[in-house]
Amino acid sequence: MKNQLKPTHVHLEKGYYMVNVNLCMLVGLLIGHVTLTGHLSVMKIREDPTCFSCPESEEMALHFLGSRPATAILCTNLFGAYVMEAQDLCKMCWTPLVRFATASKRIR
Repeated sequence: MKNQLKPTHVHLEKGYYMVNVNLCMLVGLLIGHVTLTGHLSVMKIREDPTCFSCPESEEMALHFLGSRPATAILCTNLFGAYVMEAQDLCKMCWTPLVRFATASKRIR
């Protein structure tokens, strides 16, 4: 399915200590069910699915995590890369993904 990350064995081993709120945020990011405009438009809550910071892209989970200009500095600080591809994100431990989403203040 498009715009979803596939968890690996490493993720499952390292995710056991997460608190419930962080786990809900992480699952939302992994399956795309988060308060980003792309998903909200699918749910008919918003009409426009485009990203607030880059109007040429739909704001979906992979866009938010890996290629959003507004969070590029935060992405570089936490992940060590300006832009993250899906295959890079799939290899990561879950904790930095949750830190990134929390620090961006974009997902509730």
